[in-house]
Amino acid sequence: LRDGTYTYIYADYTTLKNSKGKIVGHMGLQVDINERKRSEAALRKSETHFRLLGEHSSDIIWVYNFKTLSLTYISPAVSRILGWSVDEIQGTPYSKTVHLRDRKILRKHIIAWAIEYRKTKVTNRAWSIQLRHYAKDGHIVWIESSINFKENDEGAIEVVGVSRDISDKKKGEEDLLYSNYHDQLTDVYNRRYLEDHLTTIISKKEFPLAIISCDVNGLKLTNDVFGHSLGDALLKQSADLLQSFAYGHDMVIREGGDEFLMLLPYTTKERAQERVSQIKEKASTICIEKSSLSLSFGVAVMESEDDSYKDVYSLAEHYLYREKLVVSSLYKEKIITLLQDSLFEKYPYIKTHSEDVASLSKLLAIELGLDQHNIDEIYIAGMLHDLGKIGFEENLIYPTQTLSESEQFLLQRHSELGFHILRSAQHYGKIADWVLSHHERPDGKGY
Repeated sequence: LRDGTYTYIYADYTTLKNSKGKIVGHMGLQVDINERKRSEAALRKSETHFRLLGEHSSDIIWVYNFKTLSLTYISPAVSRILGWSVDEIQGTPYSKTVHLRDRKILRKHIIAWAIEYRKTKVTNRAWSIQLRHYAKDGHIVWIESSINFKENDEGAIEVVGVSRDISDKKKGEEDLLYSNYHDQLTDVYNRRYLEDHLTTIISKKEFPLAIISCDVNGLKLTNDVFGHSLGDALLKQSADLLQSFAYGHDMVIREGGDEFLMLLPYTTKERAQERVSQIKEKASTICIEKSSLSLSFGVAVMESEDDSYKDVYSLAEHYLYREKLVVSSLYKEKIITLLQDSLFEKYPYIKTHSEDVASLSKLLAIELGLDQHNIDEIYIAGMLHDLGKIGFEENLIYPTQTLSESEQFLLQRHSELGFHILRSAQHYGKIADWVLSHHERPDGKGY
């Protein structure tokens, strides 16, 4: 052009010939095509941008044609996220990689959205769906896809999607849900799970529904004597044992402390009691510090939805505590005997000393004219008065140098520790009190 710029012209020329066939001139048609060139440039730029976006996007960009029922385009990110190459996926149905259980969900939503789009022609509805997909190596990848619709040049509806890997997000959600509904120590369901799902459990009408209430015997005694680490191990073993006898839809729930609950669908009271017997038999083979694991149980059954869960649960608790009064006390007495034997085996001097104290106490009791029952209890107290030393290190029992103030304080606590051990058993109440005070000065001035 005159100003030095250029313009796009479409020219169509033809030659003019005379009667003898000699070229005598030219005739041409010139058309301004600047607008068309600008449109083509814009289109090329758009296509370049789209190609760059598709090839370098961390998400999978894809187009699905409803007429051909296949993917007409998929970006290379499919290889990084799912392991499939573009050639293996393009031209195949979108559902090829979708988890079998999620394909029905996919069809339902896509068809519903497509019908809505056909009616309204409105795009950018922010439709979104989360589905499990198979990677090429077979593992599951959670994919979230943002969906839109358009019509191609042939008038066929196409789905345009952007899909991203949300596996880490889903795992985080699952981990959070798991921690919310499972006891951190034992890994069984917790009380919150029961509270949130009890209505759902009952609505399934899996009657008769057996409710087994369970307590771990001697947990407090174990914690007092051996420490909470062993008490935690006792709870874990109890939970593992109960879980090993939970089948199908059976549930094991830790209600807190030393209490567990088992819910057994389609289980009669007789079958539930058989299960309890099997658990007890197995528990007798599991050793905790030279003693077998001991559990108490109570069983009650919901026969139909007309029964009150609260009432049936209370009945199971009643049976549990009735059994626990006998079983737990006997178990604790057995533990006390084992602790005494262990202490005397570890420290022979304490055994000799305890026998001397017991004999002298018995002689004094006889001299005071006490009855035989009190004489016997005083003798037992003499034998057990140093039981609280069971958890002490040898340097406290047989010190080679003067004990520090903190060590003296710890040693003096053996009276208190012995009291807590003995008080846990039903028949040691008076003896426990005597053990607690056996180092107290008669004038009330302390240890």
